[in-house]
Amino acid sequence: ACPDNPPTHHRDSTIHLSVVNEGTFSVRLKVSVEDSSDVWTFRLNRDDSTVAVISSLRADTTVRDGGLLPGHTYRYRAYWLDGGIATDSSEEVTATTMDTTSHNFIWEIDTLGNYGSYLNDVAIVDENNIWVVGYITTDTATYNAAHWNGSEWEMIAIQPQGYILPIQCIYYYNEEDIWFGQSGLPIQWNGHEYYLYTPANSTHPGQPTINAIWGSSPDDIYFVGDGSIVHYDGSVFRRMESGTEVDLIDISGTTDSEHIFAVGKELSGESTVLEYHDGLWTVLYYSQEYYPHVSLYGQVGCVSVYGDTAYIVTKNGLWKFNYQTRSSKLVSRYDSMLITQDYKSIIVQNPNDIAMEGAGFRLIHFNGVNYWYDHTIDTLYEHLYQISGDFKDNLVVIVGNYNWAQGGLIVRGYR
Repeated sequence: ACPDNPPTHHRDSTIHLSVVNEGTFSVRLKVSVEDSSDVWTFRLNRDDSTVAVISSLRADTTVRDGGLLPGHTYRYRAYWLDGGIATDSSEEVTATTMDTTSHNFIWEIDTLGNYGSYLNDVAIVDENNIWVVGYITTDTATYNAAHWNGSEWEMIAIQPQGYILPIQCIYYYNEEDIWFGQSGLPIQWNGHEYYLYTPANSTHPGQPTINAIWGSSPDDIYFVGDGSIVHYDGSVFRRMESGTEVDLIDISGTTDSEHIFAVGKELSGESTVLEYHDGLWTVLYYSQEYYPHVSLYGQVGCVSVYGDTAYIVTKNGLWKFNYQTRSSKLVSRYDSMLITQDYKSIIVQNPNDIAMEGAGFRLIHFNGVNYWYDHTIDTLYEHLYQISGDFKDNLVVIVGNYNWAQGGLIVRGYR
């Protein structure tokens, strides 16, 4: 027997709206519902205009609204539709697109040391607190670091073993936690002394070289070099299996260290990109080509991670790899400047504020709309050799040497 009045199922038509990402020209939003047991339809409004009408089976749907203006605020609301009639609406949310950043840098140039001096790396804390490392000889002494205090460069001799050796790289966490890479062994400034970790006095296994250091916290630091990766957890160093013999020269990762990327290359043109996730390093990309004849990207040079994307400089342009969606986007070659120059570093402060620094102290800056090549220091190109660079807030610092003959060179660009 059937009941006279069978129960009727009523769908929960509650709808939610949130902002996922705000770009320079677009906004990504997520529309979600409580009940997604059947096809449902929604309308997304921006201000007083309809952006899209979409039918979906998923509980969460991401919508990209493009063609927007930089630095503008927009109002969004989503409506659940039943037969074209709105049965519920989300709360209104606002999204502000990123504005463009300035290309205008004013440059200052300093030289440190005499013949044979060079600088390998730089760390910007702020405009009155900058560290550079390398090898600096003067008429009276030899140093391997210098510190800018806002008015002058203070020479520093880091020599925990009693003598001066060149320093390859620096990683600054705070005033009492600064790391240096020297001859395959790490040195730490702990606020009181410079301490050299060796296989004899610690668990550090030693590396062929330490070319770059990166970490998310004092208890989570990575050291990369000639095919080697060592991790420090705050007390113990552990050698990690890299799966490559390529010389690793740069490393960057997310703030939680869930995704880390290391890049390496050789003079022969061989290069690789390694990805760390779920406790393992895997090869994301490998090429034996300097230029991208067969491979898509050719040789890679440096990496910077921002948000869900690894920005990797290649000989075929800027490779944006979204590690969550596993999707890639190759940006243009910027009038062939990436092909003709060996870019040493990339720093992504925001998707609308990116600096790429190359051999010859060249700078490419992306402001959210266009890529701009700074011609200001072109007059020195014949004599300069860049080794590394850093970019923080409104300051760019590029270091290297002056034709290997007239000392270490520091170029500061103030915006």
